[in-house]
Amino acid sequence: MPRNGLPQNVLRRGSVYYFRLVVPDDLRDVFNRREFRYSLRTCYLRDAKAKARALAATAWEYFNKVRSGTMGHISDEELQRLLIGSMRERLDIEEKTRISTNRHDYPPEYHDEIIGKLQKILARGEYTISEGSTEEFIEWAGLDVEPESFDYKKLLRDVLKRDIELWRIYQQRDQGNYQYEKDYFRDFTTPQVPVPSTGPTGPLLSEALAAFLEGNNQWKATSYKEYKTVAELLPAILGDMPVSQVDHEAMRTYVAKLRTLPKRNKKPYNKMSWDQRLACDVPSQDLVTDGTIQNYMVNTGTFFNWCEDQGYEVVPNVTRRKFKLTKTKRAATEPFTPDDLHTIFHCRQYVNDSWPKPYQFWMPILGLATGARIEELAQLNLDDVKFHEDVWYIMITDEGEGQDAKTESSIRPIPLWPFVTEELKFPEYVEHLRRKGETRLFPDLPPVTIKNPNGDDQLKFGKKASDWFSARKSEWGLKPENPKRRKVFHSFRATLASICKHMGIEDRMAEQFHGHSSGKFSMTYDYYAERFHAKELYEAIASKLEFPVDLEHLKKSKYCK
Repeated sequence: MPRNGLPQNVLRRGSVYYFRLVVPDDLRDVFNRREFRYSLRTCYLRDAKAKARALAATAWEYFNKVRSGTMGHISDEELQRLLIGSMRERLDIEEKTRISTNRHDYPPEYHDEIIGKLQKILARGEYTISEGSTEEFIEWAGLDVEPESFDYKKLLRDVLKRDIELWRIYQQRDQGNYQYEKDYFRDFTTPQVPVPSTGPTGPLLSEALAAFLEGNNQWKATSYKEYKTVAELLPAILGDMPVSQVDHEAMRTYVAKLRTLPKRNKKPYNKMSWDQRLACDVPSQDLVTDGTIQNYMVNTGTFFNWCEDQGYEVVPNVTRRKFKLTKTKRAATEPFTPDDLHTIFHCRQYVNDSWPKPYQFWMPILGLATGARIEELAQLNLDDVKFHEDVWYIMITDEGEGQDAKTESSIRPIPLWPFVTEELKFPEYVEHLRRKGETRLFPDLPPVTIKNPNGDDQLKFGKKASDWFSARKSEWGLKPENPKRRKVFHSFRATLASICKHMGIEDRMAEQFHGHSSGKFSMTYDYYAERFHAKELYEAIASKLEFPVDLEHLKKSKYCK
């Protein structure tokens, strides 16, 4: 890593990250420049690193093609194929969200209004509105287009036209019409990835699934694990049949078999092969949930959409099936009641200020005030406690050694409740640790090495704190009102979520505060818009928090001096 602490090919200007790549000496005359530099259009290092890696890989492939003399000017036909490919990817994402949320309640005029505005912009030639989409497309397609060039302006117009057509398809989907997009794509071909073929019937499931996994090596480890599950389940249930022969009847068989599976992490099934699990007589309480079946079907649909993109014969809409949950799914974790909070924060150790370790004092307080996961708090470094625009906040990140984030949405600033910073003097405690030469917020929590889904070693800091809180929870007698749910440290998170709901906090703001992804895809909010800053979250949420428990006695603690 360079001396400035940033990864290779990443620069920072203000709060925005940029991609920078020096052109090799032997190609500078060809490109008439010494380096490429583009905005990555993000303020988050994790996103910047991923984008920079992809751009660098594409650039070096481009350099090698130029050196070999095989890289020519992209044809209109090839550009059209790339645009269609990007549309299919966007539509796959939108369909996955549509299936998982099972609701799209836009008013009838919503799509007409957006399409009308975009068409007026196209007619006036004001293409700058599509700059964000165009930069994303350039990165996705691995193109090198000079800003201000004719090709770039043409691309702005082409991407704007693509986005108009996407909105038309979204509109038809909301009306239950999938024939519209089928007709639209009928005249286009997509780039193909070579896969071994068994003859005129096309590749077998095992062959296509192997190529599907191999061709998508940019997935996160958790995503790869989910798709690998589908790659094992499909042939296990249907047999290794040709992709072209998987029809609606086969999918009915597939879904029926999925419903007989046990829960994924339930003992003793989690040690069995898929064939063994499928052969088991699973009691009803151990059966997989409808939500898991939905996820299996969404990922299965992604695979068949990929097959269609490769030009393989696929039965139309083979996985398009709606699932209705028998009841509203609730989180397994139950919020703490006011009596629970009183029990916790008025226990003997808090009243007598006798917690021997700082994390035992601070973690329940921070869990309640921030809603952060126990691992997110346990892995914090002192540098993750920040002050900007008159707001104290903690930054949940995966940039430090051993740090990890559950999802992309988990990377976020969480502004601190004023009682924590002003009355409990948390910033002063952080500064005290710095003077002692510490680097971590909770140095008494040793890291534990575990294996992640890729088989690589990964550090976890929260185990000791989790074991400690579980022991105290039993001592305090905290029990859920619903026997099918539980009360654990995560209940602080559920408690804060409930408070935000009753405060009337806007959904997307509450989701970012808690590190959740939006349950409803929006081209405007999820694709173009920047995330909320710490100050916005502080003014809307943290500064207005009120908890149904008296915490005044905590101000006298030795950890608040």
